[in-house]
Amino acid sequence: RTTISSSTTLPVDEPDYDAGLIFLLSEAARLTGQLRREGLQARELFVSIRFSDFERTGSQHRFQHPQFRNSVINEVMERLYWEAMRGAHKAIRQICLGFSSLQRLDTQPTLWGSTDAERWGAIDDALQLLERRYGKNAIMTGAQFALKKRNDFFKVSPAKCPFGPREANPSGPIKLDPQKAKRYIKNLAKR
Repeated sequence: RTTISSSTTLPVDEPDYDAGLIFLLSEAARLTGQLRREGLQARELFVSIRFSDFERTGSQHRFQHPQFRNSVINEVMERLYWEAMRGAHKAIRQICLGFSSLQRLDTQPTLWGSTDAERWGAIDDALQLLERRYGKNAIMTGAQFALKKRNDFFKVSPAKCPFGPREANPSGPIKLDPQKAKRYIKNLAKR
């Protein structure tokens, strides 16, 4: 594999650029973990943003040495994001993040002690074990937790009106008996 990327179209166009960064940080944590689980590290990183009018902007960076650590990747990714957003004034429709020029990452223990790669490999193994035992989102990064809280805060509860769209009622629209509906409308008219 030479590239790993994520391209996500947001459910609604997002005018808040800070919220876009929170989403991007969450995706970066997910993709960086996937890189390490597959025993890879990235030499290049790119961020691409598509706006509500389908105009696209982006930035890319080539690391001096291949990277696998969240802290290094997040710092560069945040800088790329704000470079791409400079002068922007439209809502975000799609966010893309990608790693390319992937190289092998050795997370096996060494004879002389622990390396960063070994420690991250151990952390990833522990996270996988916890996720298998307690569920997919049992452990989250701060960015993932902030994104979840933000999404939970803005979650719209289903409509209470039985005449609303199909999405308002998971079992579908309510079927009314035509005779009862006529009686109901007549009674409303009498009031």
